[in-house]
Amino acid sequence: MTAQPSQPRSPSSDLRELVADSASGDRRATETLARWCLPRVRRTVLVACGGGPEADDVVQNVMAIVITKLHTFRGDASFFVWVDRITINEVRGQYRRERFKLVRLGELAKDPSQARPGSSLPSDEVARREVLERLSHHIRRLKPAWRLPIVLTLVHGYSVPEVAAMLEQGFEAVKKQVQRGKSELRDRLRRDPACVALLREWTP
Repeated sequence: MTAQPSQPRSPSSDLRELVADSASGDRRATETLARWCLPRVRRTVLVACGGGPEADDVVQNVMAIVITKLHTFRGDASFFVWVDRITINEVRGQYRRERFKLVRLGELAKDPSQARPGSSLPSDEVARREVLERLSHHIRRLKPAWRLPIVLTLVHGYSVPEVAAMLEQGFEAVKKQVQRGKSELRDRLRRDPACVALLREWTP
């Protein structure tokens, strides 16, 4: 798989200044950052946890943490990597509580800007929604330890070393989780007619 780390399109080239303005109490800056972050956070949570009230709670928690902790962002990593780390921590807490449910993911179809150029996902909204629903279904059937590494590598295009650092796990352990997770996911997608197109770009 050769996915590249996804980055939201930003209307401003000076993200650091916007973060600083928001941290100092500028409401407009905060609203702008929230608009940039929300689709990314929602996408990660919905693929990793499914939807429903529990997922909505996770998204709201992540956004609240992002806004209230902006003053702690030091710029040692990209802003969106920082947001992803916060999201991951909340998703892991959701996994530990075992409150997630397998539900439909129609919300994902409303964020076409996240699709990579040349993506094999269909452009038709109904067909796209079906593929995303089925993909989430199969990811949710993987072993719990494999799910976040798979979401991070497939959805956001992080490398194994980056995933290991974000999850605070050893490189070899994460490498095995990604390899085994991709292998099982590949087998599941092959047996699902709705997901065959994904194999062209997500072949483990």
